[in-house]
Parts: sequence; structure tokens; C-alpha cells
Amino acid sequence: MIPSRRRFLRYSLAMAGTVLLPPAMLGSCIFRDEGKATEIDYIGNQTGFEIYREYLESIKRTRIHLSTLEASLISESGMVVLDTVSSTKPAYIVMLLEQGKDILTGYPLGFTLGDYANISEFMEKYGRVVGLMNPIAFYPSVQALKEIIARENISFSQVQVNTHPANLGNDFFVSGTAGTAQCLLRIVSQMCDSYPLSYKAEADSAGALRLIHVYYEDFMVTFRFDPEQIGWTMEFAGEEFRALADHTGMLAVNNEVEPRLAPDPAVFEKSVRANIQDFLKAIRERSEPMVNNLDGLSSIVLNNAVEESLKSGTTVSR
Repeated sequence: MIPSRRRFLRYSLAMAGTVLLPPAMLGSCIFRDEGKATEIDYIGNQTGFEIYREYLESIKRTRIHLSTLEASLISESGMVVLDTVSSTKPAYIVMLLEQGKDILTGYPLGFTLGDYANISEFMEKYGRVVGLMNPIAFYPSVQALKEIIARENISFSQVQVNTHPANLGNDFFVSGTAGTAQCLLRIVSQMCDSYPLSYKAEADSAGALRLIHVYYEDFMVTFRFDPEQIGWTMEFAGEEFRALADHTGMLAVNNEVEPRLAPDPAVFEKSVRANIQDFLKAIRERSEPMVNNLDGLSSIVLNNAVEESLKSGTTVSR
């Protein structure tokens, strides 16, 4: 088991031959209190801008502007929604951090552990906040399941996840080699308060990713990808424990006839809004958001491991 954030960072960077960050970068960043950020730049396309504007309309004291990197670097806005997946994204993040911007972005945070080290260095230097969009972390059913597992000290031997390869639902696409597994695997790690040790990926006859086995110390997670699937399902299994959660917000524990939490047609939209509100709260309080740059590190490690496993056909340790 890799029990701590510091040890996980040390282990991951050492595996990549990357220089270990100074201790200050391995703990929580120390943020400056600079008041409330109300003006938000959006860097992306018109469609994405309209989606974020709709979510932000219900949040008081916020206003979002469609912008470009060049314009945002010299604007007075303190926060940027960076909605891009280009190979230059890590450089964009560093440039925006250097100009004193807090950043909310989608997966992945970067493409290499070097990207992560650079972003962490600039976060620390300029006292800024970087958060990711993972609405699943804000599902009431997911939060309830985490509480049950922690309170009852439940262990499990297998987790089965069925998901679309790149879409969590409601046109919420996730980029990167491992696609939606990045968001969903992070939930599993938080459930068990541990980190993966190794990965094994498999492709179909057309070369598309179809399966990922992720090994923890005491259990395994299997991701099955289906481009025809809507949303996702996640099933936890142990000797005396069964739990099923899915994209509708349903949670059923130990084969209950009635789920502990019933499906909610609007759970995804509510959770996206909660994700954004959590980030706004973090930048106003100069604290870390619930979905933070450690989630970004986890996605980089997963993506790299999947790429290596597909090439070698073997299990890859990290």
C-alpha cells in the first residue's frame, strides 16, 4: 500500500526518473488571501462557453467571459476555466499561473510527470489554485457510499466498472488515453484511501481500449469500455458487502430491494454545479478544492501506464 500523498508523489516521480519536488510542494499549497474572484475567463469553444455560462448563472457574484489565452493573460479576471485538450495545455496552465490566475480545467491535467512537476512548482510559487472537473465526486450516492465504507471499515475484493470510453454523460467528455477511467478510478482510490500499484490494459481487434485492470494492495478494479453505453456503473464486492452505484445517482447496498438512495434525473447537472461551487469556495478561501491537482497526477500516472501496457502487453507497475 502507498498510504500517503507524500509517499505517492515520491514513488511516482522516482519511477519516471523525475527530480523530487521540495517538501513544500508535496503538502498543501500556502495560498494568499486575495478576496473573492467574481470575473471568470473561459478559454475554449462557443459550445463549451454556453454550457459553463448556464451553470454559473445560478451562482451569485460570478460573471464569465469568452476569452483567449492571449486576452486572459492580460485580463483582470482572477479565475480561468481552461476547456482545452491540446498538447499545449500544460504550458497554458503554467503561463496562466504565472499571471496570478486560478484555474479550473478538465482531465487530464497534463501528459507527463514533468508537466505535473512544473504545474506544482508554479502553483506553489504564485500561491494559486488548480482544480479539475469531476462531477462524480459530488454525487450524493458516491458521498454516502464513501461514508458507509469508512464508518463500517468495509473491505472489498473486487470493483467492476462499466463505462463509455470518453463520455460520463450529458456530453461531458473526458480526454486522455484512459478516458473516463481517470475520473472513476479516482473515486475508488478515495473510497479505499489508497493508491493503485499496477495496471494492465487490453485493446480490441480495432486497437481501441476495451479493458483496464487496476491492482491495489488488497483488491482489483476492472474497467470495461463500451461506446454504446450511456453513463457508468460501479459495483463493489466483498465477502459480506455489495454496493452498486451508477450515473443516475442510484445507490443500492447489500442487494436492498429499495436503493439506499434513489435515482435523481438531475443528479449530473447538480453535481457539475457543486463541482464549480466547490472550486469557487476554494479560491475565495485560498484552500484546496475537493478535486485538485492530486487528481491530475493520478490521471497522468494512469494514462502513462495504460499507454505502456498497451505497447508491451504486460502489467505495468507505478
